Amino acid sequence: MVVTTEPQTFHIERVLQNGERTVTVRLGLPRPNPGDPEEWLCAFQITGIGRQAVHLVSGVDGFAALFAALGTIAVHLRTAPSAELSWLGTSDLGFPIIFGPRSDGDFLQRTDAPGDDDGV
Repeated sequence: MVVTTEPQTFHIERVLQNGERTVTVRLGLPRPNPGDPEEWLCAFQITGIGRQAVHLVSGVDGFAALFAALGTIAVHLRTAPSAELSWLGTSDLGFPIIFGPRSDGDFLQRTDAPGDDDGV
């Protein structure tokens, strides 16, 4: 992940609350890295807490860059000092940590339910 000063286009955003203050998370679409054809980039910015920097997260393809950006957003939000963040009135901000090991026991559990034999 790098911080950039280059202008970015953000396509989606989520507004969170930090007490009386508003925190906005903006996310761009993954795009090929013009400097490296084997890498994709995904930009995000969090305003209202901490630095207002624009971050670029990379991955081997668009999905990897998107997942890395979402996971990095989750870490930034969960570790923000003095932040009592909420979304839609709940502390679940809707940004799960989707990379690395999980300890909550519900990550990709195989069900082997009848009819689940489509090979996917």
